[in-house]
Amino acid sequence: MSEDSPVVDNGGEPRDPFRVGGPAGPGRPGQPDRRDTGARLTILAVASLVTAVLLPPVGLVLGIVTVVAAVRSGERAGAAARLTAAAAASAALVISIAVIAVGLLFVTEISRYSRCLQGANTRLAEQACQDELNEALLSRLGG
Repeated sequence: MSEDSPVVDNGGEPRDPFRVGGPAGPGRPGQPDRRDTGARLTILAVASLVTAVLLPPVGLVLGIVTVVAAVRSGERAGAAARLTAAAAASAALVISIAVIAVGLLFVTEISRYSRCLQGANTRLAEQACQDELNEALLSRLGG
């Protein structure tokens, strides 16, 4: 083999020309380094926040998974990444629980509004449905 042949390094493993530093983390073969783990936790936390707003039950589950992943990451992620992921996932959990609770609290009013909108053929009928919903919510909230 020639000197510039990047086939095998001293340890008998193939060289990766795109890898920076040692093998998959400092001294831990097969383990991602801190930046990789921190980035994965951050992506998971942002995904849990987004799904908490769009699909609250999924956001709830993803938030729990993110908190568990942040706690279990140990030294594989930096303290700042773990803290950020745990805080964002906690916010996702709060948002998910709040949206689910509001949905359950006002399920009757929301279903009545949905049925009203299905039968509304004009803009005036849609406005009447909106007014009916507002009155129902106000009376439910004691206003």
